Amino acid sequence: MACRWIGQDLVNSIIFEKMPDTMERLNRSLMACQYKFEAAKLQKKLSGLHELESCVDQSTKDNIKMLPHIAGKLKATFSSVIRENSHLIF
Repeated sequence: MACRWIGQDLVNSIIFEKMPDTMERLNRSLMACQYKFEAAKLQKKLSGLHELESCVDQSTKDNIKMLPHIAGKLKATFSSVIRENSHLIF
């Protein structure tokens, strides 16, 4: 419904503006897991693969927990844009 009011291009640009931060956060946490795995390999730890799996699992869970916060930020942004453009709705 909001897409019709404020334009699909604007909605897409807002989403793509917010996505890099989210993807950057996920990439950083996964890179940290990779570094831990590489360190475990250098130390010849046998548990390196298990630690990598555990780290990736925790990273995924942490990022899933962030989704409601991200959705809230998007909703707030859309609400603000709709309020600013309410004169165009009717």
